[in-house]
Amino acid sequence: MGLFGKLFSKKAKEETEYKKNDRISFDSPFCSFVYIAEAAEQGYEGEIDDWYTDGRDFEKNICVYFYADTPECPEFSSGYKELVKLISDRERTDHEIKKIVVDHFLFKTDFIKEGTTEEELMTGIRIIGIYVYKEEIQISLDCGKIYSSEMDLVFKLDGSKEIRYVDYDNEKYCDKL
Repeated sequence: MGLFGKLFSKKAKEETEYKKNDRISFDSPFCSFVYIAEAAEQGYEGEIDDWYTDGRDFEKNICVYFYADTPECPEFSSGYKELVKLISDRERTDHEIKKIVVDHFLFKTDFIKEGTTEEELMTGIRIIGIYVYKEEIQISLDCGKIYSSEMDLVFKLDGSKEIRYVDYDNEKYCDKL
């Protein structure tokens, strides 16, 4: 093929487009996952639609991630199995996560409005992401009734738990539970 053939050939351009869009992915009963290798830990990420039934569209979905050593056979990885435990029973997971956070903050008067009830706190918390990393599981939360701009509930491999959060003055906290 001559120089002009290489420059103007449709076949070469089509192959380049295919390689650009070629992504490793798999479908699960919960959502579609795409493999990412650029992150600090390689793994699969996805988004579960309609985790919550109320709220605006973007508030109903949650992001999910699980660590995977290689892109092959993701459904057999320990990260996926751990994620499935958390997402297969949405109501139980949602309630247990909220309960841990509420029990911790209910009497921290610097972080909640005086007179706020346990029920008000429970309804004001939403899971926005569940991330299963190699060393820990992190649940990212949106807590409308707690004075914090970011909040994560973290489960460590050794069984310990901690809540990491940032207040509105950008001061970071990490409370062991």
